[in-house]
Amino acid sequence: TKAFTLVHSKDHPQGHLTDKELGTDQPGRAFDSVGGGRHSLGSSQSPSQHITDKFAKEICTMLENACSTNQFSKLILIAGPSFLGLLRHHLNSQTASHIVHTLNKDFVHMSDHEVQLYLKKNIDSFLGKNA
Repeated sequence: TKAFTLVHSKDHPQGHLTDKELGTDQPGRAFDSVGGGRHSLGSSQSPSQHITDKFAKEICTMLENACSTNQFSKLILIAGPSFLGLLRHHLNSQTASHIVHTLNKDFVHMSDHEVQLYLKKNIDSFLGKNA
């Protein structure tokens, strides 16, 4: 089994902030042009969802650039379920064609060493090989 080496790390401190900490936790308000009513100015995404979506796009751009320069031939995507869905949505078809396995797992609270041990233990099953 091959060892895993950290090739690139991308910090995302905003990803841990709440909508309130990002500057807003409620939509803006507006008055109706006719009558005295007020209503909220809604958005389909909260500020934290927007930040998360933007980060997923950045990760996909990084993966697409690595793919186009032949930095990998097989790709295993591992992320928490909702973020994994965003990655799948934003990844171009050329890069997506290199995905050999996806795993709904959040490693955010694990050390690099713990992640390496987990991957080393499970890599053969990810690649469809018998252990």
